[in-house]
Amino acid sequence: MQSSAILITLCLLTCALPAQAEQADAGDLPSDELLDFLGQWEQVDGQWIDPTELQELSMLEQDSIKGERHED
Repeated sequence: MQSSAILITLCLLTCALPAQAEQADAGDLPSDELLDFLGQWEQVDGQWIDPTELQELSMLEQDSIKGERHED
């Protein structure tokens, strides 16, 4: 008896999944602003820019402006 109840529940849940998939609309798509922002992290050749690399470059530029020098 308990296994048939589990089977019925599983069937009902499986039937509900396609109904949820059909509910996707334009509101679920990312905004143009988000896509533009993400596009800024990609180079012309398709390689992604690591944000930590940008931070390190920024720190090196600030140090060079101040006249400091770091050696790794």
